[in-house]
Amino acid sequence: MEIKRYELLQILKKSKFLGTGGGGTAYYNSKINKVIKIFHSFNEPCLYNSYKKEDILRFNNIQTKIFIFPIEAVIIDDIAVGYICDYVKGNTLQNINLLSLNLNKFVYFVNESLPDIKEVSNNKIALYDIAYNIMFGDDGLFIIDTDDYFFSNKDNLDKLNNYIFNDSIKTFLVDNYFNEFVNSDKLLKEMYSDKECDINDFMLYFINSLSEYIGVKINTLIEAFPALNKNYYEPIFIRKRIR
Repeated sequence: MEIKRYELLQILKKSKFLGTGGGGTAYYNSKINKVIKIFHSFNEPCLYNSYKKEDILRFNNIQTKIFIFPIEAVIIDDIAVGYICDYVKGNTLQNINLLSLNLNKFVYFVNESLPDIKEVSNNKIALYDIAYNIMFGDDGLFIIDTDDYFFSNKDNLDKLNNYIFNDSIKTFLVDNYFNEFVNSDKLLKEMYSDKECDINDFMLYFINSLSEYIGVKINTLIEAFPALNKNYYEPIFIRKRIR
């Protein structure tokens, strides 16, 4: 989409602010039911930006469900100042109350995502910075802010991508809540630190171990309240305070 600066400002003014990250600011435009992400360099000329249309759309021929790739570049004077992508409903993991999480649904959607992790690896795409860009909602798991991904010829790319995704999921489930419980179980501790541990195996063993500790099968982590950390630890995964 080639557009004048003042025209884009008018569109953004009528769009809903979604949030700001390291790469830019996202808005939801109800007229097109899409997200418009604008790079910081649009409002801060001191930040150099040389993105071209082909840079933004380099992944748009790859078909996946969970990865929200740009579908159209926003161009001003031959420079890409942002992009348009599909809008998905849900919350990023750091904005989710871990203790009220529906475990069955979460495990199902994580497993449903694994073929897409394999697909991007098969297309030689390296994942980057996904921990805070994983969204979870009623329709599934989605990964946003994919514009910093890059092509890679590393032989072990599939293992690297699996690790990045799996580690994000494991850290979300454990960090600053169940570290002590995980460390108290030798196998669970090994699985948590193992870079090649199957994520489904970890999730099921983690949930089953908590259920055995409590004495009933749990459906949410609030039911495993007695297994929560007794001490404070500096968090690895920074969560938003949920009221």
